[in-house]
Amino acid sequence: MIFLIFSISKNLAGFYSLLVPGFGDILLGNKDRGKNFIVVEGLIWTNYIIFNALWNDVKSDYMKYAYLRASSNPDRKDEDYYYAIEWFRSSDDYNEYIKEYARYYYGDSIDERKEFIEKNSIKEKDEWIWVENKDFARYIELRKKSRSYFNIARNIASLAVVNRILSFVITSYFSDNISIMIEKNGVRFVWKID
Repeated sequence: MIFLIFSISKNLAGFYSLLVPGFGDILLGNKDRGKNFIVVEGLIWTNYIIFNALWNDVKSDYMKYAYLRASSNPDRKDEDYYYAIEWFRSSDDYNEYIKEYARYYYGDSIDERKEFIEKNSIKEKDEWIWVENKDFARYIELRKKSRSYFNIARNIASLAVVNRILSFVITSYFSDNISIMIEKNGVRFVWKID
């Protein structure tokens, strides 16, 4: 019979927990806590994938909606274009805003004004107009929904960072004193004081 003896320091286990939360705990023999961190990490990334997919779906929806209801350019994919469509009923209104902005910002410098207007105005192929108020309002709703999903996905991704840091700190410094259990009603932390 062959026995393998494997030993790992808390610092190295902490490093592994930064890479994969819970892995360092498993290497130190704290299998339950390690599994809990891995389960939490899996839940975080599953939710991130879901909300990221929802964001992309709604983004695709508002792009199509702007094309169908306001005759926008479906080939444009940049955020600035769809932001302008959200804030201005028509490309003519947007271009008027650009002219006013240029007058205010560049004052008497005609050449700089012309250059700014030329660079920032909506060209004919990218024009749009919202004819119906309800269509314009629906587009704004879709944009808000898209931003909401994007922000949720971003916040969920930040939880992955928190999970790694928590796993690292507990594994490296409090490995013997803290236990974490996922229960029916939530997560229970137990701190043993020596």
